[in-house]
Amino acid sequence: MTGRAHSNLRSLTLASGARTLRRVGQWLSLLVWLTPALAIAQFEESNGIKVGEGRLHPYIGLEMRYDSAAGYFGANNTLGAELVDHIAPGLRYDLLSSQWTMNFDGRADYVRYLGAISPGSEKISRLQANGDLNLIYGREGKVGFELVDHFFRSNQTPNAAVGVGVLSLGNNVQAKIPFRPGGGALELVPGAGFAFENFDTLSALAVPGCTDPSCDPNFVPQMNYRDLRPLLEARWKFYPKTALVVETAADFRTYNNPANPAAKLVKGLIGVSGLISTRVIGIAKAGWGKDFDGTRANTPIANLEFSYLLSDTNTFKLGALRTVEPVPVYGSYVDNRVYSEARLLMGGGKLILHGQAALDFLQFSSSPRHDTTVTFDVGPEYQVMRWLTVAAGYALTYRTSTSAALTFNYSRHEPYLRVTCIY
Repeated sequence: MTGRAHSNLRSLTLASGARTLRRVGQWLSLLVWLTPALAIAQFEESNGIKVGEGRLHPYIGLEMRYDSAAGYFGANNTLGAELVDHIAPGLRYDLLSSQWTMNFDGRADYVRYLGAISPGSEKISRLQANGDLNLIYGREGKVGFELVDHFFRSNQTPNAAVGVGVLSLGNNVQAKIPFRPGGGALELVPGAGFAFENFDTLSALAVPGCTDPSCDPNFVPQMNYRDLRPLLEARWKFYPKTALVVETAADFRTYNNPANPAAKLVKGLIGVSGLISTRVIGIAKAGWGKDFDGTRANTPIANLEFSYLLSDTNTFKLGALRTVEPVPVYGSYVDNRVYSEARLLMGGGKLILHGQAALDFLQFSSSPRHDTTVTFDVGPEYQVMRWLTVAAGYALTYRTSTSAALTFNYSRHEPYLRVTCIY
C-alpha cells in the first residue's frame, strides 16, 4: 500500500471516529439538558400528569447499540456491523379504576446509523415506531370487554419467511367479549382480530446466494398481507385455581400478490391451566391445526408450560410449543419451539434482572426449506431515581437455513446501553 493510500485510510478512520464522538456527545448533551428539568418536575408533584382517573407519563429513551448485522453495505452488498443510536420520545398512560383498566405505551424511534464501522450506513437511518394498548372493562362482571392493539415499524419483523434486511410496518388488533354466567366458574370468550403487515427492503440489491423470492428486494413488497382472525375460547374452573381450557381460532389471510398462497387456517386446543402447587403454575394443551386452502397443511399442535414463582415478584418460566401459522411465499409453516424466561426484582424493586432464550425449528410447507433460530436476551435495569432508569444488555439472534441466501444465515450480536427519563 502506498504512502498516499495509508494517509487516505488514516484520514477516513479519524473522520469516522470524530463523527462517532460527535454523535455520542450530542446524545449525552441531550441527557444532561433533560436531567434538571425532570428532576425539578419530580419535586413539584407525584409522578406523571393527572388525566382523568389515570396518569400520563411523557418520557424519552436514549440508546446506543452495536449491531453486528445492521444491514447490507459496500460494493459487494455484504452484511456489515454498525453503531446505532436510538432517540425515542414517547407517552405512557396508566388507568386503574373499579371498572376500567387501561395501559398505553407509544413512542417514535429515530434510528441513526453512525457510519463508524460500515461507511455509507447513514443512508438507512430512519424513523421507527411502536405502540401498545391494553384496555379491559368489567374484569369481574358478567359481561366484559377486552381490547389489545400492537402497532410497529421495525427492521425485526415477526414474518418467519424473511431474514435480516427487511423493514416492516404492521398492526395487530384483537377484541374479546367475555361472558361469565352464573357464579363465574364458566367463561365464554368470543372475539376477533385483524392484522396487516407491509414490507420494504433496506437494500436495493439482491444479497449473495439469493434464490428465494423472500430475499429478492423486488418481491419483498409483494408479501404484504391482511389477516382476519375470528376466535372462541372457553374456561371452566372445576377447582378454585384450576381450569379446563378450550381455544379455537382461524386465520383468513390474503395477499396483494396472488403468488403467495392464501390461507384458511383453523386451530383448536384443549387442556388444563392452573396451580400445581403453591409456587408452580402449569399449562398443558393439545390439539390440531389445518389449512383448508393453499398448502392444505395438517398437523398436531400443543403447548406445555411451567412457571415457578420464586416470590410474588420473581418468576421463572419454561415451555415448549408446537404450532402452525400462515406465512408469505410458502403459505404456512410449523414452528417447534423451546423457550424460557426469568424476571427478578432486587434491591427493593429498583434493580430488575431479565433473561429470555428460545430455540425454534421452522419447517415451511410446500418447500424443503428448514430454518433453525436461536434467540437470547439478558441484562439488568436499575432505577437510579424515580425519573431516571439505566439499562444494559446483550441480545443474540443466530439463524441457519437450508436456503443458501445470507439473509437466512447469520449471527446478530447486539450489546446495548439505554437511559430512560420519564416524568
